[in-house]
This record gives sequence, structure tokens and C-alpha cells, in this order.
Amino acid sequence: MKYGKIRQQIWTQLHFPFHIVLILLLEGSQILALTLDISLKLRYLGETILFVCERPRPDPARAVRLLNSTIVDMEIDYSRGALKEKESIDSIIKALADQPLCPSGHSAHYSLTQDRAENLMRNVTAALFSSMGIAPSKGNDTSQLDKNKFLIMYLQLLSFVYVYFFVVASLTMASFSMFTFLTRRHHRRLYRYLAVGTRIVLALLLAGLILFALEFKLAYHFMTSPMILFTVTLVLFTGSCDTCHYASSILTL
Repeated sequence: MKYGKIRQQIWTQLHFPFHIVLILLLEGSQILALTLDISLKLRYLGETILFVCERPRPDPARAVRLLNSTIVDMEIDYSRGALKEKESIDSIIKALADQPLCPSGHSAHYSLTQDRAENLMRNVTAALFSSMGIAPSKGNDTSQLDKNKFLIMYLQLLSFVYVYFFVVASLTMASFSMFTFLTRRHHRRLYRYLAVGTRIVLALLLAGLILFALEFKLAYHFMTSPMILFTVTLVLFTGSCDTCHYASSILTL
């Protein structure tokens, strides 16, 4: 159906914020994918640390090489503000060969202490985030933070990424609902109301996922699952199905 002058102006003016929201959504998807990659790498490093101290224990020299190769395989770009973390990681790896790697019997003299393992994990975490451009503010020196403050800082960062992504996704779906209402693609009101109502419900559901951030464990498991990207993409594709038909006709005007 042809647009009236007012409806046409509203439809046109809404496209500027709509395109901005789409760009922000693409950026959010990229950050979310990087966060997923970081979480998988850290999980693998944690499993490697546990493996080198499990029985039967591997040769200490081989275990140290395994830890080092695990970190090297992460392909961390230390030049992006993570040079201090690189020095700390190298010093820890080097120190592991000076004493027995893991505790044996009642011996308290071994190199892979709990504090050293946590320090290694902390520096690798900071280096990964910095190398991917998702580091906290430059005023925070991660080497000077204790374990609790360090975890809180990165938990806040991950929570922001999670909330940001679903705020933008819900705004995108809300835009689809407004465009569907303006175009009046269906002749019958019932079909129009169903089309608009479905998109509003999907927008509310996406916005409701923000509440997961109140329970960070739940949000973390969700945001570090590959299913989150496919699920949101499928929902947005469903919301844009009607727009696919009229977008091509508008481009030909």
C-alpha cells in the first residue's frame, strides 16, 4: 500500500537510528564472540594446570612445556598494552622449572603453588582482554590488584558486554515492529496486529534476558555458549522477515 506523506516521513526518519542500532548490534556480536573465545582459552588453560598435577603426573619439563605451549597457542598480541603481563607470564613459566612442579607427599617446596597458578591465570586473562581490545580503563593496573578486586573488575566488564548486547538487540526488534506497523503490508487488521504484536513480544523477551545479569553465573554460562549468537540471530531474522518484502520495493522508488 502507498504511504501517506506523514507515514512516509516517519518511516524515513526512523531509518537513521535504525542503522545506528544495527551497527551497534554488529559491534556487540563481535565483542560477544571475542568474549566466548577468551572464556574457552582460559578454560583450556585451567584444565592444563590441573592436568600437570594429576596422577600419573607428566615429566616436569614436559609439563612446563605444555603450559607454555598452551599460552603460546592463544596467539596473544602483547603489543596492545599487555607487555607487563607478558613479563609476568614469562617469569612464572621460567620459575616453574627451578623446583619440583607439584607437591609430593609432605613436601612444601614446589613451584606450582596455588598463588602462582592464580597469578598465571590472572595475567593471561588480562593479556587476552587487552590483546582483543576489551580491556578495562587504563587507570587500572591489574598487576597491583588482589584476586577479589581483579575478578570483580572483569565480572563488571563482562556484565556490561552482556547488558549492552541485549539492549541493542531489543531496540533492533522494536524497530522492526515499528516498520511493520508503518508499512501496513497486510490488508487485514488481524494479520497486522499479529505481525506487530509478535515483534513487540520478541523485543520484550530480548530485553528480559538482561535480567540474567542480576545472577552473573547464569549470564556467564549463557553468554559463553555459542548458542547465544545463533539464537539472537534467528530471532532477529524472524522479526525482519516482513521487512525483506517491502525493502526491495522501497529501493526501486
